[in-house]
Amino acid sequence: MFRLLRYFSIASLVSIAIASVLLGMVYREIAMRELFVMGEKHNVDITRAFANSLWPEFAEFVKSSGSLNPEQLRNHPRIKKLNAAVYAQANGLSALKIKIYDTQGHTVYSSDARQIGEDASGNQGVRAALSGEIVSSLVHRNQFNAFDGVVENANVLQSYIPIRSPDSGKIEAVFELYDNVTPFLRRITRTQSLVMLAMVLVFMALYGALFLIVRRADAIIKTQILETKQQRETLLESQALLARTQYAVDHAGDMVFWTDKSGHFIYVNETSCRRLGYPCGELLALNVWDIDPDYPKEAWPQIWERLKREKQFTLDSRHRTKSGEVYPAEVMVNYVTFEGKEFGCAFARDVTERKRNEAELIRARDAAEAASRVKTLFLANMSHELRTPMNGILGMVDLALTDSNLSNESREYLMEARNSAQDLMEMLKKVLTFAEIETGRAGLIAKPFLLATLTADALAACRPRAKAKSLGIASRILPGTSEVVVGDAECLRQILDNLLDNAVKFTEKGEIQLTVAPLETTPDSVMLKFSVQDSGVGIAADKLHLIFEAFTQADQSSTRKYGGTGLGLAICTHLVALMGGRIWSDSQVGKGSTFHFTARFGLPG
Repeated sequence: MFRLLRYFSIASLVSIAIASVLLGMVYREIAMRELFVMGEKHNVDITRAFANSLWPEFAEFVKSSGSLNPEQLRNHPRIKKLNAAVYAQANGLSALKIKIYDTQGHTVYSSDARQIGEDASGNQGVRAALSGEIVSSLVHRNQFNAFDGVVENANVLQSYIPIRSPDSGKIEAVFELYDNVTPFLRRITRTQSLVMLAMVLVFMALYGALFLIVRRADAIIKTQILETKQQRETLLESQALLARTQYAVDHAGDMVFWTDKSGHFIYVNETSCRRLGYPCGELLALNVWDIDPDYPKEAWPQIWERLKREKQFTLDSRHRTKSGEVYPAEVMVNYVTFEGKEFGCAFARDVTERKRNEAELIRARDAAEAASRVKTLFLANMSHELRTPMNGILGMVDLALTDSNLSNESREYLMEARNSAQDLMEMLKKVLTFAEIETGRAGLIAKPFLLATLTADALAACRPRAKAKSLGIASRILPGTSEVVVGDAECLRQILDNLLDNAVKFTEKGEIQLTVAPLETTPDSVMLKFSVQDSGVGIAADKLHLIFEAFTQADQSSTRKYGGTGLGLAICTHLVALMGGRIWSDSQVGKGSTFHFTARFGLPG
């Protein structure tokens, strides 16, 4: 009831507001019409007063003005006299401007001297006045040139009034008069607003009081029916929830079984009946062991005790349909108590397809692993086979270079061949190392060695290539680093050779620095951090995770520009892992890269 009355009240208020606006508009229309009539009469009276006092003196001038051009008109002595007379006559009146037109529609006189001489023969108001009509219109001007200067935001009543001869009644001229009605319009607007506001306030007060009274009455009624409504809604919601739950369980993808503690079915959903091939009533007459050959009747007591103890468990089993088909099933069993009784709630799923997929995946995995082993074995064998002829090529080239009769051109060719063969040997060495890692044949041989000697040897091996590119290369071992450590020196040297070789390869100017620092030390071991910093091309942030994968470079075009197999960092990753550490990189494109790795070494006893 309150809601209906509230809507009625709101609608009534809106209607009252609209009626108030309409009433205000009607009032304004009537007031404007009265203002128009009174203003036009006022303009006619002013025009007659001007005509009676001024026209006899200037009638002949108006008749003869047609022969004068605008400049002559504006400078004519009569104009100055007429202007003085008009100003004297208009003093104290609301008229803002006066204009006089001859019978040809030319402006003979205007209180705004700039308009004297204008041709207004096409002006509708002038033409209507020359035909004997009085024409008026209400206009608004942001600026208006009046007798006393410019008037801002003026509302004026503009009237065109014919001047007739007293003797013959013939029209001799047209007066145009602009009367200032701005104060009257403001008064009308203010009165209209007050009327509308008063009506709205009165009716809002009345309806506000009615609204409060009805709201109180409605609250009392609502209190009386609230309990009944809540009870009904609760009952309906419970029924709907029960129906939705029953529908969801019956149409679930999994089979649902409820059993008592003796293993007898007390509820099965429709999915169970469809998959097992039993009508619902027939399935409810069976026990768990009638459909599950893996859990006979004799085993049920132990299963129930386990369920009570663990509350929930999942098992792989088999189900037998009415037709005798046996399929694998995954069963999740829950222990439930309700109103003092014990139940088992089981969710079962046919996993035939999953078992088939798992078998397929296992076969595919075994095939992939076999293929990977064949590939790795092939790489290892090929690397061994290729190194023998490459050693022969290097030996023959070195032997040829000992010939003192070689020309400079031939010697350059042989040196180029020797360098290319050495690069190829280096690539074969990396492939062989990677193959050993892949087959699990790579291992560590721990021996004491001097850390400073090993780093110096690594830099010495790399220095000729750095010198050829005018690159600086240096190493630094921070204080606190053990001079002698126990570990696989050859493995560490291989990591440093790869990182330094990459640094030289990808750096065109600047320098390369190798830094060794201790991270943590125990009584019998030390974790060292090695950093190789260059000022080369750098690596994009989104490529950093790729560079440590086998046969991968950050930019595939690098293979053509700089050469390489993309195995060096992959080998480093495996070797660092063997040495108990990790490898990572910080880089910025165009500013260089820093490769870090850690490794754990023993300390001499």
